[in-house]
Amino acid sequence: EERFGYTKALVDMGADVTESGRRIVSEVVLHAKDGAILLRIVEQIRGQPFTNGSFARVFRQDGRVARNGFFAFDARVRGRTTVEHIDLDRDGTLEAVLADGGTIRVLRDGQTIREFTPFGDRFRGTLDFSVGDLDGNGTWEIVVAERDRGARLGIYNLLEGRLLMPYRTPFGPRWRHGMTVALVHRAPLARPDIVVAAGAGAAPDVRVLNASGRSTGEHFLAYDRKFRG
Repeated sequence: EERFGYTKALVDMGADVTESGRRIVSEVVLHAKDGAILLRIVEQIRGQPFTNGSFARVFRQDGRVARNGFFAFDARVRGRTTVEHIDLDRDGTLEAVLADGGTIRVLRDGQTIREFTPFGDRFRGTLDFSVGDLDGNGTWEIVVAERDRGARLGIYNLLEGRLLMPYRTPFGPRWRHGMTVALVHRAPLARPDIVVAAGAGAAPDVRVLNASGRSTGEHFLAYDRKFRG
């Protein structure tokens, strides 16, 4: 590194250091006609939904940057589509679960193996979802929420597209702001809780549901009550 004249620039920038000794940088200063090789170790998000084509940043628990950011993109899927890469059949190969408008699709080797509309063919909003084994029986469920409008949340068998219980309305049946959803494991062997957050235009209300979609009574405001983002 010294022979290329950029080690000092990296250190002066206060670059963080990974466990392997590599430096995490956001910019590099080089002398004329010099060069540098920059590595990107991870460029794929697994096991969590993301917006296709969005820029992702990775942080440690203490808030420090763990590595440089990257654009998360699946070339098989349209931009701005919500997608999750997950090994559904546990064979070491990742399938893709995506929300395309009001439709949930599951792709394997680029082919659609399951497709269904959780809230019916007439639904014209967008969806948010999270995938997991809610009941611990080894099958995959998907929790789907009306993201930008509406009040409903549905719990489905993912690979059958079958609704497992009546729709839930965590914020009440007259809610019109939509919501986002995530599954949270509080302990390694515990069943996940369903966490929902109010959509844009409403107070930043976060509520916790059990694996059946019923309220646990836990809720909090993620930001100031006046926040409407």
